[in-house]
Amino acid sequence: KMMKENPDMLKQASEMMSNMSEEDLKTMAKMSGMPEDSMKPEMMKAAADAMSKMKPDDLEKITKLAQQDGGEGSSKVEKIQKATEVLSQMSPETVMGVSKEMGYEMSEGQAKMMTTVVSFISTVLKALLAIKNFILGRWFLALAVLVLLVALFMRR
Repeated sequence: KMMKENPDMLKQASEMMSNMSEEDLKTMAKMSGMPEDSMKPEMMKAAADAMSKMKPDDLEKITKLAQQDGGEGSSKVEKIQKATEVLSQMSPETVMGVSKEMGYEMSEGQAKMMTTVVSFISTVLKALLAIKNFILGRWFLALAVLVLLVALFMRR
């Protein structure tokens, strides 16, 4: 809700984090309840730098992804599918900027290829989830088809 009221808040927070000392980042991670060694200050700083350079639309997509996480109800595959969907919608410029902040130089062609591949993966995962949900939602139908197939096989 706060992000909708102030869309620049995430950008401001990431800019603030990118200017923090390593000790301040360690303290912040500790206060958030994260295990002390789970988040390295360099990684936090690189992530904050990358976020501060992202377009507002891409930041909004990432925020929506975090809000949709679903916690206990979402499977790992569903979470990965949502993440790949968000990544596939990022502009090549944003992907290039994030990769540069993480220490990897990427050409525009590579960034476009990455978003294309991630989009394909997202589509495949979405289809697999739909099939899984169809089968689980209609288990009796799937069982009937399975029994029919076994009967046809046994008949031969």
